[in-house]
Amino acid sequence: MNISTYIFGLFDNGYSQYPNDYTRSIFQNFYENSTAPAQILVHRDGAIIYYGYIRKLENRRYIGFSVVLNSLMLTDFKEMFSIFEKTITNLVVNGNLLQFDDKGNIVPTVQHLYLEHAEISHFSKYLRNEFARLETSCKVLPPISYEIAKDEIRKFPISNDEDEIIEASSKYSYCVIFKQTDFDGQTMGSYRSTLHRLNEEKEALEKKNSSLKSDIISLRNKQRNTTWIAVLSVVVAILGGILYFKVLNPAEVTKYETSDFLYYGPLNNKRPHGEGVAFYPTNDQYGRRYYIGNFKYGERQDSNAMLYYQNGDYFYGSMFGDKFQDGIFYSNSDNAHFEGRFVNNKPYDGTWYIHEISYTLKEGQIINK
Repeated sequence: MNISTYIFGLFDNGYSQYPNDYTRSIFQNFYENSTAPAQILVHRDGAIIYYGYIRKLENRRYIGFSVVLNSLMLTDFKEMFSIFEKTITNLVVNGNLLQFDDKGNIVPTVQHLYLEHAEISHFSKYLRNEFARLETSCKVLPPISYEIAKDEIRKFPISNDEDEIIEASSKYSYCVIFKQTDFDGQTMGSYRSTLHRLNEEKEALEKKNSSLKSDIISLRNKQRNTTWIAVLSVVVAILGGILYFKVLNPAEVTKYETSDFLYYGPLNNKRPHGEGVAFYPTNDQYGRRYYIGNFKYGERQDSNAMLYYQNGDYFYGSMFGDKFQDGIFYSNSDNAHFEGRFVNNKPYDGTWYIHEISYTLKEGQIINK
């Protein structure tokens, strides 16, 4: 199934999309026809059909995604909502494009999408992979119905009859399927209430974390017992792990220690199993710092794993059996990154990108190119 993807939205410096091409008017039309906090919008243009998603943010900002198919139509709109909403969650977790503000609202952290090429490439691949799973439920796009006006629009709540929505999405130029609530797995009220409580816990942990960091600096300056400095450093790292679970995955945290790493997260059969964090010692033979992601019976296995190294390098992508599969590896030493397939944790099939300075900003203005 041939799939193209776009990401677009209104950010602090105005409208931006990636890739930036002739589709701009289509996606802006999507926003003009959006009526709810979250909606899927379908546009048919001959044999091409666009499945877009718009999520409204604070202060009239919004972010959107679009998946484009040729000669095929999708039929599972509830699963499409689920995929797009998981994408929003993952973007907030990563924090490079979206984040939570102090009130628990989702706000953009980027001003222009082209500044986050690596992040967008990763999530574009994620969307393509997720929508490829829906191929078995696809249907051949029927001929255009010339009985319907070219610019006619239909709008439905997601609770409407599914067959009616599917038929309308293939006939009308624009079709909107919207959600007023439950676009984060719960109602907006309880969602914000939960985030407000978690934000208070986060602030308390950050204050304690900051206090411990100050203690470390003080001990280093006085050149006192280095053992206590190491102990405090570990405590700070542990608090960072607890902070992660309290804010992003507020579940019971279990401590588990091996000769290889210190782990916080759920266990199964006395082995790490589920979403967790592993901290590696400073003398780790591979130079690892920490891993965030899923474990399966003690092994790192996740489609969105994050592994950070002590020298600033990191891997972001899928892991299986403790080994990299597909994803992005950023090399801090030469300011470059690889995107593709890995064999034995080494780049194998893909592309290396060399990052170069494009231009410099000062107080929002370009001062050189």
